Amino acid sequence: HPLLVDDNFSHNKMMQSWRLLLVLGSVLFLCLSPSVLGGCNSKIVEHISKTNNCPTNILSKLNDMSPFTHVLLPQATVSGVVRCIVGSVAAPVNSSTLSRSSTYFNAETMDPMVEQYRQEEKECGHIEEFHLDHNNHIHILAVGQVVCYYSCVQNGTERSSFGGAVVSVSKASDPATAAAVGECEESLAAAGVQGPWARLEACATKGELGDQEAKGEVKDTSTIVPR
Repeated sequence: HPLLVDDNFSHNKMMQSWRLLLVLGSVLFLCLSPSVLGGCNSKIVEHISKTNNCPTNILSKLNDMSPFTHVLLPQATVSGVVRCIVGSVAAPVNSSTLSRSSTYFNAETMDPMVEQYRQEEKECGHIEEFHLDHNNHIHILAVGQVVCYYSCVQNGTERSSFGGAVVSVSKASDPATAAAVGECEESLAAAGVQGPWARLEACATKGELGDQEAKGEVKDTSTIVPR
């Protein structure tokens, strides 16, 4: 089981791991009225919708970036627990796609956490994710060298909302990536999404890309939520 740990793994680390499971449903990505936002922060979503220039074809761009690695996540969630996270998005059909995320932990006793789920693109940088036990709303702040996003769970809690950034594995070490991540931090702060942040290393630097991630493919659909 991914969360089986030995006796030397501290209680604090374990609690961080459980919090991680709440956050990384997507790891990975519409101008909704506040009445439909549920656990999402309406002021943050409104700010994003007014400043992101209504980006389109996000799923196609994420497919082009696949495999991608998470380079920015909340420090309280990943610090000391997560080694790296890699994801991939299949080519979308009718604004819908299948996605895969693999989280690798620092603790040698913890197996990678692999999740597959469905994503649907709405409009103006809004993506809805369909997981087995919840749905995520991803609101895109910017698309460029990195994809900068705000994620929240409808009817969720404040802890279930967070910001982050992903970059193509092939560009993870580019000097421009560090600058783009810094800009993402500033954009998140301006929207009201607070840090402190952790900058993660790319999975590719540790040789942890599996066949599917290396090709940017999602093949096994056995655990993906049906449409």
